[in-house]
Amino acid sequence: MGWQMGGDHLWEEVGAIGQVLGSIAVFVTLVYLAIQTNHARREARRAILRNRRNAIREMNLHLATHPELLALNTQVDLALGAEFHPFVNEVVRLTGISPVDASRV
Repeated sequence: MGWQMGGDHLWEEVGAIGQVLGSIAVFVTLVYLAIQTNHARREARRAILRNRRNAIREMNLHLATHPELLALNTQVDLALGAEFHPFVNEVVRLTGISPVDASRV
């Protein structure tokens, strides 16, 4: 009977150690998932910004290679009171040319 009591105590200790190890494993897993989620969020943000930059670059390329589209876009911006790029404003100020022509520069 004494041996069995010692055996029960041993299994209780093994069970307690197992619970502690299980808790540590859950904690490590949660930390890992938090790091991975943060990393995925940063990567998604970078992808969105990269796509936005590419779209702006593409739009500017179209405006630069199609003067009539640039003129139309600038006229719409003027009508809507949009802010021009500081360079365009400075060219208009220094030369007196129209914002349409300054945008072509």
